Amino acid sequence: MTDLARNPIKYIILGVFFYFLIFLMSDIRSLLDVLSVFDYSKLAVAIALVVTGYLIRLMRWNFYMRGLSIKTKSSALVFFAGFSMTVTPAKLGEVLKSFLLKQSDKIPKARSLPAVIMERFGDVTGLSLLLILTSLSYGQHIAFFFLLLSVLTLIVLAKTNVAERVVNILMKKKAGRVREMKKNMNKLVTKKIIFYTLVTSAVTWLFECLALWLIVSGFGASIDLKTAVFIFSLSTIAGALSFLPGGLGVTEGSMYLLLVSASLAPNIALAAMLLVRLCTLWLAVFLGLISLYLFNRSIR
Repeated sequence: MTDLARNPIKYIILGVFFYFLIFLMSDIRSLLDVLSVFDYSKLAVAIALVVTGYLIRLMRWNFYMRGLSIKTKSSALVFFAGFSMTVTPAKLGEVLKSFLLKQSDKIPKARSLPAVIMERFGDVTGLSLLLILTSLSYGQHIAFFFLLLSVLTLIVLAKTNVAERVVNILMKKKAGRVREMKKNMNKLVTKKIIFYTLVTSAVTWLFECLALWLIVSGFGASIDLKTAVFIFSLSTIAGALSFLPGGLGVTEGSMYLLLVSASLAPNIALAAMLLVRLCTLWLAVFLGLISLYLFNRSIR
């Protein structure tokens, strides 16, 4: 197991400690009361939606693998093992996928890393698109800025020599790898693939927004779907921009405050936020750890 693969454990411990603090600072009796009347069939549907989104992302990952001419029997395990790093700051730890492909199939990291970059590009653009469609004018301007910045950054990485020149100045020995990565990045930066990435990302994030909407309804409360999409998208982006592990604290805090501002009772807002994070962030980490364990067993 690589050192990178061991990193999630410290973040998981941090997460457990953070949620322990939430319980200590909240009205536990009130929280348990609302959880006792929750319609858990809604949680099951929410989890099904989130998992469906994961399967769509797996299809997209395999699409990237074909675009990069990478053939591996471990594609699904590698993809889901990357989820173990969801709790790292801005999901940057998901570069683990490139290390695992190197370990299982001797595929150079410079060859597979563009697929991971495209996934992060999809995260930012998909969430930004949802924000543009659901927010007020000021929110739309911010979201449009992130969308445009992401597209320009991708084009600069793939179509210019800027990254190569910077690395050549700072770390001359790494310039060859950057050149190789740029060549592979070019294979994915096409109008067709960018459009496919944007659409699939928006759809999969929309499923997680629907999970929030369903969970709120499970408490007998209600918010309209547009509000649910806005709250989930904005709080997720806020968490990513904080560069805290898994957005811990920022995502939870912003989601809770936005739910309260949408006229939910504080105890229901808190319970809804906890269940949403359970079936998004922590479900992903759980699946990732299982997949990472299975991957390590498969290469022994």
